[in-house]
Amino acid sequence: MAATIQASAEVTIPSSGEAVAPQRADGPRTHIARLAELYDEAAETASLANLLGRVPYLAAVLLGMTCATAVLVHADIAPLLTWLTLAGAGLVALMRAYVIAIAAPFARAPLRFFARDLQAVMLYVGFAWGAGSFLALSPDLTLLQSLAFGGGSVAIVALVVRASDVTACFGVPVTVLSAGAMLMRPSGGSLFAVAAIVASGMAVMLAAYLSERASLRPQNMRAVAIPTN
Repeated sequence: MAATIQASAEVTIPSSGEAVAPQRADGPRTHIARLAELYDEAAETASLANLLGRVPYLAAVLLGMTCATAVLVHADIAPLLTWLTLAGAGLVALMRAYVIAIAAPFARAPLRFFARDLQAVMLYVGFAWGAGSFLALSPDLTLLQSLAFGGGSVAIVALVVRASDVTACFGVPVTVLSAGAMLMRPSGGSLFAVAAIVASGMAVMLAAYLSERASLRPQNMRAVAIPTN
């Protein structure tokens, strides 16, 4: 029976002693595929690093929005303080996630963990901010003021963070709670007002998604000539 020996360099030596030309596994196609993989990894790392760099601005904007709401509204002091505590806890969690991730701002694995952590934090921040519709805002608030608190806050977050998934994590609970607060008003909220609040929040989130898709470079359209030999 003819015995065949496979070497690590992929040189095959039959039992007859006749040498066979080595088979190269790292051809042009392999190199091009590896370059494409490295490009995708670098693009993902840069995108996540940019998201990390926008977190301090997001925290500052949320803090300013919270302070402005606390000054301008005319709510009772006890529910207002409850809302401020909830919002403050969200800001602390946001900055904690930033401080942990900034220790390795260009490492892909920590940045991926940060992105998932940021989504969870912004989901809580959205619920905390939306709770202000019940705790901080006056019951006789106008529709325009409700839209500014709901859809307006989602639009500001979308402009700062420029990430549709993070915007949705914040925007969905804010929109739902703002619409629910409108329905539960003592004077009774109209269906038009509820629909306007929901439509404004959904429109902002859709615009954030379309804007993000338009800004992405086509990753799968690489005009590279691949040799056939």
